[in-house]
Amino acid sequence: RDNSVNRVGRVLEMPAGKGVNVARFVRIFGGKARATGFAGGCNGGRLVHGLVSEGIDARFQRTVSETRTCYTIVDKKARMQTEITEPSPPVTEAELAGFIKLYKKLLERCRYAALCGTIPGSLKQTLYRDMILAAKKAGVAVLLDAGGAALRHGLKAVPDILKLNIEELESVSAGVKSGRGIRGTLAKIARDGVRTIVVTMGKRGAVALHDGVFYRVEAPSVKQVSAVGSGDAFTAGLLAGMERGCSFKDCLKLSAGCGAANAENAQLGFKKRRAESLARQAKVREVN
Repeated sequence: RDNSVNRVGRVLEMPAGKGVNVARFVRIFGGKARATGFAGGCNGGRLVHGLVSEGIDARFQRTVSETRTCYTIVDKKARMQTEITEPSPPVTEAELAGFIKLYKKLLERCRYAALCGTIPGSLKQTLYRDMILAAKKAGVAVLLDAGGAALRHGLKAVPDILKLNIEELESVSAGVKSGRGIRGTLAKIARDGVRTIVVTMGKRGAVALHDGVFYRVEAPSVKQVSAVGSGDAFTAGLLAGMERGCSFKDCLKLSAGCGAANAENAQLGFKKRRAESLARQAKVREVN
């Protein structure tokens, strides 16, 4: 209630963020995932400790600035949620140099690099572009999930996989309100060399373009508790399916199952069996 005292019934605290979430969800399918980024202060220590306790290899560049805290307020009765996000803390040039060195070292032992989320405002928005180029040089496939300037610059380096939500797509292209507008934008991006593009639209499912073929994904129906992290769960399902060697249609079904399974919970995460069950309920069809 506005302008009133609101008492919280339950508090859940855990490490989070787009890239961290993807690593967590990949682990659910038995995959090996390393999480990296910037971590500073007490919050940064708790972030790294929390990930390690989950069995995630956390390799973060330490910073002087405190890692931010973000809040999600869930009103189960009204079926609403509100997100409050602190600004990204500044990163120094020395800290950035340390992170780049760490990132290049991690590329030596991975098959996919998922670059996800917001670049700190103190850094150049060309960071993802440079990271994509470094991954290509190392022979590592790259998935990019970003918006705004970071996305525009990242596209110039032509990532292998582009996974966006509809808001992120709108940040770089006008006229994507209709299905035809979305497909037109995806086709334009694909002509520049991006092989796989997926755009999620919440309960409306997703639209994808892979090797010149468009797909429409209908998400399975679930009782949503919190949608926070469901886009990241979708990303993890896509990577898990690709790692398994699934057909692209089955990759999309697994992605939809993961996203829906995560939305059923107040806390980030889901059971592998539940995600696979929901994946069988997802519908994927080619669109001419």
